[in-house]
Amino acid sequence: MALPDKNIYNNLGGELTDYQPAEDPTTDLAAAADDDARSDVAAMTRIIVRAYVVFTVSGSTCTVVDQDSVWGNSLAVLPTIVRNSAGNYTITWPATVMDARGLSHALNLRRGHGNVEPGANVFVPQVSIPTPNTALVVTSRSSTEAAADPSTAIVVTVW
Repeated sequence: MALPDKNIYNNLGGELTDYQPAEDPTTDLAAAADDDARSDVAAMTRIIVRAYVVFTVSGSTCTVVDQDSVWGNSLAVLPTIVRNSAGNYTITWPATVMDARGLSHALNLRRGHGNVEPGANVFVPQVSIPTPNTALVVTSRSSTEAAADPSTAIVVTVW
């Protein structure tokens, strides 16, 4: 399994031992070093951010300003953003994405986090993941707690 899927150390080969000591440590990788690297990679797949998107809102139009993901940032995987109502947006990523090796993965987002960049008003964003490839974002003015569209960029990360 590769990102965006979660993985465990045993799937990456588990604990390896050297058949014999590395002959040249500048060109040969000892099992202990490889074990550490694969253990770190497996751990990162558990909580690493899968994607982020930055967007602005003007009337009923949402515009992607910046985005990237562990499956790339081409136009083919650009998330779509729909304004459902004031301060309420649905972000949709493709249901299936390709990893760096060209293998297909069903997207399975689990959590999200939001931020509204500083502006004239303070906004509180809330992010939920209603389906495996969508994020629901609600932004509210902190002074009134009413849902509203910020005049600054909204940043959403998902994992």
